[in-house]
Amino acid sequence: MASLDVLLRIVEWMQQNAEMAIAPPEQILQIRTQINLDGDFSGVLLRGINLSGADLAGISLEKAILCGANLHHANLVKANFYGADLRGVDLENANLREANLRNALLKDADLSSAILDGADLTGAELSGTRLNSARLGRVNLSTAELHRANLINADLSGARLEEADLSNAVLKGAKLIQVQLREANLSRVILEDAYLPNVNISGVNLTGACLRHANLRGANLSFADLTGANLSGANLQNADLRSACLAGANLQKAELHGANLRQANLRGAFLRGATLSAATLTQANLRRANLKGAVLSGASLQQADLSLASLFGATLTHANLRKSLLVSTDLRFAQMSGANFEQATMRRVDCRGADLCSANLDKVDLSSSDLSNAVLSETTMSRANLMRALLMGTNISKAKIIRSNLMGINLDGAIAMETDFSESNLSRANLSSAKLNGANFYKADLSRADLSNAYLNNANLCRVKMPRSDLSNAILISANLTEGYLKSAFMNGADLTGANLTIAVLCHADLRLTKCMQINLASANLQDADLRSAHLQGADLREADLRRADLRCTNLTQPQKHNIRVQKAIFGANLGLTESDNHHLKSQGANVEVFPSSELSFKRGDVENRLLDLDDMLNKFQRYLDRLEKKLNRLRASDQIIQDIEGLQGFSFVEDLIDCLKQDYLCIKDEVQDYRTQLYCPQTEWQTSDLIEACESINDQIFKVSEWLRQLQEIINNLTGVIQQDNA
Repeated sequence: MASLDVLLRIVEWMQQNAEMAIAPPEQILQIRTQINLDGDFSGVLLRGINLSGADLAGISLEKAILCGANLHHANLVKANFYGADLRGVDLENANLREANLRNALLKDADLSSAILDGADLTGAELSGTRLNSARLGRVNLSTAELHRANLINADLSGARLEEADLSNAVLKGAKLIQVQLREANLSRVILEDAYLPNVNISGVNLTGACLRHANLRGANLSFADLTGANLSGANLQNADLRSACLAGANLQKAELHGANLRQANLRGAFLRGATLSAATLTQANLRRANLKGAVLSGASLQQADLSLASLFGATLTHANLRKSLLVSTDLRFAQMSGANFEQATMRRVDCRGADLCSANLDKVDLSSSDLSNAVLSETTMSRANLMRALLMGTNISKAKIIRSNLMGINLDGAIAMETDFSESNLSRANLSSAKLNGANFYKADLSRADLSNAYLNNANLCRVKMPRSDLSNAILISANLTEGYLKSAFMNGADLTGANLTIAVLCHADLRLTKCMQINLASANLQDADLRSAHLQGADLREADLRRADLRCTNLTQPQKHNIRVQKAIFGANLGLTESDNHHLKSQGANVEVFPSSELSFKRGDVENRLLDLDDMLNKFQRYLDRLEKKLNRLRASDQIIQDIEGLQGFSFVEDLIDCLKQDYLCIKDEVQDYRTQLYCPQTEWQTSDLIEACESINDQIFKVSEWLRQLQEIINNLTGVIQQDNA
């Protein structure tokens, strides 16, 4: 109860300001006589009164006018201010515990550090009111107007704010434990550093709100509108954001571990460096979202839309992206090992340098995507679509790419050792300089594919389709090409030592200068094949069909040639054939030339064709070199240093390697020019042996340049490991 002295002060003030009072003098006297009874000052005008530090506990000032009054540090416990006009009142440090302020006007009032625990402010007008550091525990602010209110560091634990208007209010550092905010308006509210764990903000309007570094751990934000909100650095661990609208929101470095964002709208959201590990993003809209460096390990992104989003350097290890949409998504250098992309649509994605080791890419659509220098070792890609995809320098060793569409794919310089390509379509694919040792191409379609300078040692090419494919200078030692279809294949300079081509179709194939020692060509079809200067020592040619084949200058030392068909085949200057062998071949209808005539021997055009092939390889090398130098120049410009490289021909620095390769490149360019000068010099007489030697020398140079390309590709692949930030 208010003290008698204070009540007398109020009455005296009213007498002195009778002309300002609403009540007539006789009523004032009546109030004076009743002052000891109930302290009821309902409806009185007390504008500007100074009651600083007064004890007014339990006083009734219902609908009273106290505009501009000074109630600083006053005791107003359980006071009744129902409908009172308290605009501009100084209530700093006042004690209003359990006070009745329903429908009170407190616009621009100062309630800094005031105690309002358990107070009733239902429907109160608090626009622009200062409530910083105020205690508002269990306060009822339902339907209250708090527009532009200052609630910095205020304690609103257990407060009721249903349908309250907090638009543009400042709640920086405020404590909102177990606050009820149903249907409240929090648009453009400032909740920076606010403490709101487990708060229920379901369906609340938070458009443009500032929640930087706010603690919303376990909060319910389902169906909330956070369009354009700032949640950077906010703690949203295990928060419920189902169907929430976060379009254009700033969630940079936000903590969303275990959060539920099912069907949430994050279109264009800024999530750079955010932590979303184990989060649920099923059917979420992340179109054009910025997720650079974000952590999504173990996250569920099933049927999510990540089209045109940036996940540069993001971590998606063991994430579930089944049936997700990633059209034109930036996944460069992303860590996605063990992730599930089954049936995902990933057309035109940029996965350069990404790690997809052991990922599930079954039935995924990666058509026209760029996976250059990516790691796809041990991935599964059965029935996947990689049509026209770029996988230059990519590591896909031990991957399972079964029954997939790889038509027109670019695997130039790729590492695909022990990879399973069985029954896949690789027609018109570029596998030049690829490492394919031990790869499985069983029943694969490699029609018109480029496998020049590729490594295919111990590869399984059984029943493969390779018509018009390019295997020039390829290494196929001990490869299995049983029943392979290689009609019109270009295999000039290839190494087929110990390979198995039983029942293979090689009609019209170009096998000039090939190394076919101990090769198995039993029952093979070599009709019209060009085997000039091929090395067939110890080859198994039993029941082979060599009709109309050209075997001039071929080394046929100790071959197995029982029941071979050689009608109209051309022999001449062959090593390993005795006079009786030549007579036997003639009796079988072969054409054996003791001294090959000019029209049957190697032509200058054969040498020129190989020189053109060498030109192509040198031009390709120059492009790779330019690409590497541009990258190094960009790194130098960004104050980064070049560290030592190990295992690259003994060179200590990248620059030394580049300089050495440039010198070798110029030497070979000079040799090419010398060859061309001699080739068309009228005074130079070229014998068949000279032309063969020239072709073999050019083949060696082509192989050497392909090795340079592999070296450059290795540096480009591991550039992030070679280049490090200068921490000095």
